[in-house]
Amino acid sequence: MYPEKKFEKDFIAKAKKYLLGRTITDIRFMSEEERDNNAWDKRGIVIILDDGNILYPMSDEEGNDTGAIGTSYKQLNVIGGI
Repeated sequence: MYPEKKFEKDFIAKAKKYLLGRTITDIRFMSEEERDNNAWDKRGIVIILDDGNILYPMSDEEGNDTGAIGTSYKQLNVIGGI
């Protein structure tokens, strides 16, 4: 298996382990304190899961700023920061 295919397979397996079957219990924007702790310009969306963990978009893997989430909903095609 090529190294990039192994990475892809391993990454998806890990993501499935933590995310499959989870339920979204709440959605909010980051607090100003959370934004400041990340040294970001905008407050991004925070998705809260039933196990207490959170998901939030970042502009890149280094966490340089909040990011946007694209969706397939016609009336909500992008969820961005404020």
